Amino acid sequence: MEQGGARVAKTPDKPNKKKNGALIVCGVLAALAAAYLLLCFWVSRQDTIFPHTSVAGVDVSGMTRDEAVEALNAWEEGPAKELTLKLECRDWAGELTADELDYAWEELADTAYHTDRGNFFGLGFHYLKHLVGAQAAVGMGEGFRGGPALEAVLDSCAEQVEQHKVEPEFQIEGDKLLVTKGTSGLKLDRDAALENVGTALDALFDQQNQTSAQTVEQALAAQAAGADYLGVGAVFSTSTKLDAREVPHSVLKDICAAVSIPVVAIGGIHKGNLLELSGSGVDGVALVSAIFGAEDIEAECKTLLALSGQMIGR
Repeated sequence: MEQGGARVAKTPDKPNKKKNGALIVCGVLAALAAAYLLLCFWVSRQDTIFPHTSVAGVDVSGMTRDEAVEALNAWEEGPAKELTLKLECRDWAGELTADELDYAWEELADTAYHTDRGNFFGLGFHYLKHLVGAQAAVGMGEGFRGGPALEAVLDSCAEQVEQHKVEPEFQIEGDKLLVTKGTSGLKLDRDAALENVGTALDALFDQQNQTSAQTVEQALAAQAAGADYLGVGAVFSTSTKLDAREVPHSVLKDICAAVSIPVVAIGGIHKGNLLELSGSGVDGVALVSAIFGAEDIEAECKTLLALSGQMIGR
């Protein structure tokens, strides 16, 4: 370039570092977004259930819906025969084994498949979440049908319960006639009974499929075998399982210190002794009699929940 008869060299433009940096960032973000959308598309094309998913305590991870139904049917024909459900109401008592009941396994397997699959753009996130350990448990819910065996037991219960009649009473006090209203008997709420049986089955199935340990060696072996959590007990004497051997609290503490998976204490726990487990390292407690033996189950659960939080330091 000439200026005033003299040649002047043109200064080259300096690169815009900020602009280039922004372009790089945008490129990286676009690549990540494209990769995530491809992951969502890939997950949407899979016909298998997400990892770490269970139905009624049975692991169905990575199975197709048909395979999950086969696994659940096999469980019903095998381990379910060993599970006994005890039912009580006033002076009446009855029991059933889990294999006597009817289940809609196809519906439950379908529910398991659709768990966390509601939104296309969330598929990648939920798949990765399950892949790194997030769990999903499908309970009985609408998949529990009861069946003829349960209906027969409820008929027996209704016949017994509805016999509890209260006759009206009449009393005369001065010039007043006082009448105490009678009742023709109690009515069994079958819908509520069916719901309660389903809830009890969930607890029973979960207890059956958990891994238990009573020594540090058993706990470490269970963890190495892939257990998601441990049930340790009985930590107190229990009436639910009379042959259970009590685990000393010092051993419970050693187990909690030795493993990295959650530890749940079980056996003979109630609101009067729950806080004795403070400092043991357990992540939670499992209770049966303390809840179902209470007069006011809802109030008892609230009390136990508060004590549990206090016990684990929350």
